Amino acid sequence: MNMKKIGFSKGTLHYMKQNAEVDKPFTLNAHARERLELWGTVFKLP
Repeated sequence: MNMKKIGFSKGTLHYMKQNAEVDKPFTLNAHARERLELWGTVFKLP
């Protein structure tokens, strides 16, 4: 799925990918967090 269609910018996608790869906690702004949580509930992410 193209995450950009959900409303994430290219920079936000890069930031999330880079931080997810190092497996350390990181923060997201409220807008990005809300979209990610909504996407997770729609597709039942673990």
